[in-house]
Amino acid sequence: MKKLATIAIILLAVWWLWSSGKRHAPGVLVSATPKIELIDRGEPWKFETKSRKFEIVPRAKYVLEARVLSVNTDYGDTQIGPLDVTVGWGRMSDQSVLDRMQIWQDNTRHWYVQPRGDWPIPYDEVALSAVNTHVIPATPALEKELSSIGKGDVIALEGYLVNVNGENNFHWNTSVDPSGFGEHSCKIIWVEKFRTLR
Repeated sequence: MKKLATIAIILLAVWWLWSSGKRHAPGVLVSATPKIELIDRGEPWKFETKSRKFEIVPRAKYVLEARVLSVNTDYGDTQIGPLDVTVGWGRMSDQSVLDRMQIWQDNTRHWYVQPRGDWPIPYDEVALSAVNTHVIPATPALEKELSSIGKGDVIALEGYLVNVNGENNFHWNTSVDPSGFGEHSCKIIWVEKFRTLR
């Protein structure tokens, strides 16, 4: 019985370490906000997968440095992109703040946050300092690199916020609003450059 209890404790500890992701010392890791440069009537381009064809319409140039708060590969549309990533900057990159929150994603392109007790920072600041992003790698090599993203990583992305049009009247539009919370706030990023900073 004691052996089973010990195994259960070990498994619970392993699960906790995995689910909590990479940890950092307290303090803001990323102070800069994402850069959004709107494009007027951007020229679309074609994007083909093994089974589908899409039109990619650029809406804005996008440069992002942020901490990864959650990763969802279950919803990532393998026909368009492999994963959804919720990221944060400012105090939403601070370990001491994040330790007092629970953050998760569902399968409808949304992310959620719930405080453990009182809100550690104002709710409006939370909404303006984090966002859910759907990632579309521009090349197979980038797709392989992006598959390594994990919770707690500090990453840098460059590319475009895009709308996606496809067959059978398929339309998926990105948000270009700096706010990252609420209906239709998901960013769809065509990624051309990627780095893991820490």
